[in-house]
Parts: sequence; C-alpha cells; structure tokens
Amino acid sequence: MYYIGVDIGGTFTDCVLVDQSGHHRAAKTLSTKHDPALGVLTGLERLAEAEGIDLPTLLRRTSRFGHGTTIGTNAVLERAGARVGLVATAGHGDALSIMRGSGRVAGRPIEDVFAVHGSRLPAPIVVPGAVLEVHERIDASGAVVVALDAARAVEDIKQLIAEHRLDSIAIALLWSFVNSDHEKALAEALAIAAPDIFVSSSVLVSPRLGEYERTVATVMNGYVGPACSRYLGELAERLGESGLSEPLLVMQSNGGVLPAEAAATTWLGTVDSGPAGGLTGVASLARAFGHDRVVATDMGGTSFDIGLVVDGKPVMADDNVIDQYTYRIPRLAVKTIACGGGTLAPVR
Repeated sequence: MYYIGVDIGGTFTDCVLVDQSGHHRAAKTLSTKHDPALGVLTGLERLAEAEGIDLPTLLRRTSRFGHGTTIGTNAVLERAGARVGLVATAGHGDALSIMRGSGRVAGRPIEDVFAVHGSRLPAPIVVPGAVLEVHERIDASGAVVVALDAARAVEDIKQLIAEHRLDSIAIALLWSFVNSDHEKALAEALAIAAPDIFVSSSVLVSPRLGEYERTVATVMNGYVGPACSRYLGELAERLGESGLSEPLLVMQSNGGVLPAEAAATTWLGTVDSGPAGGLTGVASLARAFGHDRVVATDMGGTSFDIGLVVDGKPVMADDNVIDQYTYRIPRLAVKTIACGGGTLAPVR
C-alpha cells in the first residue's frame, strides 16, 4: 500500500509517494494554472512509472491521499475570486467598511505604520453595493429579540444576487455564534432557492467573538469557495475515475487535514495550507531528532515561507491578515514574502 502527498505551488506541483517500508519517491511537474488537476495527474503518472506500474494500479493501492493547494491563496492574491455579496443583521452592514482602527495599517511593514499620507484602505472584497441587511436580532445571551422572516429574506437575497450578478453569498449575523438558528435557517433556505450560489456561513467558518473578524472570515471564505469547490470537486472525480477509492484529504492552514466533503464549508482553511503542511512536517522531523526549537523555511518558485517550532510544536497565529483584512480561524503562524527561487530581479 502507498501513502501519497501532493502540493500545488505557484510554479511547481510536487508529488511524493511513501510505501509501507518507508521508501519514498518524488516527482515534480510544472503547475498548470489553466487546469491545476492536470499537473497533479501528470506528477502521479511519473510516480507510477517510477514504480513500474500504471496510474490506476498506483491509485488502487493508495490508502491515504493528502493534498495541499494554493488555489484559494492565489484567488485572494490575484483578486480573482468570486463575486460575493454580504447578508448582515439590520444596522450592521458596514462592518467591513468601518473595519478596526488599525485597518489602514494591518499587515503592513512597521516602517509604513507611521506613514499617514501613504496609508490606504484595502480594496473591497464584497461587490460594491451588494450588502443586504435583514431584519432579525439575537442578543448576547442568545435570546431572539427580533424574529427572522426567512422566506422574505431569501426573496431579498435572490434579488441581490440577480442585481449584482453574484456567485457567492456570505451570511454573518450578529451573535450567531451564540444562537445559530437564524443563520442556519437562511443558509438552508438559500441552498434550496438558489442551489447554484455558494453559501458561506459564519457559524461554520468562524463561530467566535469579534464581529469584524468573523465577517471578514466569512466573506473571504465566500470569495475563494467557488474556485476551490470547482477544482477539488473535479480533482476528486478524476482521481476516482483513475482508481482512487480512498477519500481525498485536503490540507488545512491549521496543520491538519479534512476530507474534501468536510472542507467544503470552510475553504478559507486551505489558504496557506501548503506552507502549513511544510511546517507540520518540520515539527515531526524535529521531534524525531530531538530538537524542540526550529526555524523552518521553504523557498518556492514564487514565494519564501518561514515558520517556527517552539517546544516541539508549530507556533499558532491568533489573528491572520490578508491584504489588510484581519480574520480569525485556527492557523499556523507562517509568514510569506514574495521572493522565491524563480523571482526575477533587474540588474542596473
């Protein structure tokens, strides 16, 4: 039996095979941006060839298949995500625009923090104007103050979708992490009324205190969700047709994995999942050699990643920032700079 791990980077797709004796093989192929699954299958075919078998045989003998991908990361960095609309509690539709007081400098280098004239707000991640405030209210104790008319709200959401040509809806209602009834009712009704629309719900993505950070996480999840769903759905189908019977395990930025079906509600967890997998691997290797304080680095073709292992465990991040938007989901603290092995620099 085999264990297979695949990671798609911005430049290369890496495939690694380990057998039950601990012997391993690796294959590296160019990432195929137009069809990311093609690069994966090409790498797997090279592994099969090196083993002296065909691809279907390789996959039939595979008992564990793990996958890390930059599909979500690239969608955010390239601003190529879905057209997202936001559904919020009445009076709270401006959470993303108001931000936090540090929003103009979140994630920026320290030398830029005091450059007041050079500071800016990040580009919006919600389609301008595509915000719907629904009449409902749950208080901090979870008690219903204003009941939700789900049928009416769904009709209003459908109009919002049509008017702004939306691909995705993010639902982030006030205090939903204390009482999720209203948010779940909206998500379930919308799944029936608009089955082609990706629905991102805060109670699944980031059920925690912090209205702004929770809303950012929910919208970001809706922003990357359609692209991730299409890619991983297609990859799972093509792997199944080629012989894989085990579930496709998707690497998460918290250092763990989820079956693709379970990951479908929290695609934001795949952002930076590749570097998180590397840091998790370094922590395991460090423990095997008796090291408990390690600096882990990863030079890719397009970026350079760095993380820390302290007391034998990868360091976790409290807050995460993407393009000055701060959100909260469990995540390993991996820092990335856009300077990889394939970076071109001018000579003057």
